[in-house]
Amino acid sequence: MQLSKIVRASQLVALAGLITLMAAGCHNKPVTPNLTVGDGANNQGTKMEKGQILEIRLPSNPSTGYRWVREGPLSPNMMRPISHTYEPPNTDLMGATGTDVFQWKTYGPGLYTIIYSYRKSQDKSDADKGFKYTVTVK
Repeated sequence: MQLSKIVRASQLVALAGLITLMAAGCHNKPVTPNLTVGDGANNQGTKMEKGQILEIRLPSNPSTGYRWVREGPLSPNMMRPISHTYEPPNTDLMGATGTDVFQWKTYGPGLYTIIYSYRKSQDKSDADKGFKYTVTVK
C-alpha cells in the first residue's frame, strides 16, 4: 500500500512538471525572421522596415534560476514582442546551456531599444548580465 502511494505521488509530480513545461512554451508560435542576432550583437543595432521580424537568441540555463527578463516600457506602435521559446541544449549533460529565442515585430517608424537582463526572477536589483539592441524602424 505504501509503495503504491509513493508511485502515485511520483506520477503526479512528473505530470505537474510536464504541465509546467508545456505552459512555459505556450506563447505565439515563432515565424521566419528577417534578421537574427545573438549575444554577440549586444550594444549594437540595425535598421528595419515596418512588418519585419527580429529574432534575438540568447544563451540561457533555467536550471540555475536565472532567466532573461525584458526591461523598460513597450512601444507597441513601433515594436512588439510576438513570441518567446526555449531551445534546450543539444546534449544530455546536466546544467548545459540552451537558448532563449525572442521574436519582435516592427509596426511603425521610430527608434526602439530592446533591453533584457539575465537575473533570478525575484532579484530585481542585480542582473548577472544584460543585452541591449537598438532598432530603427523606417
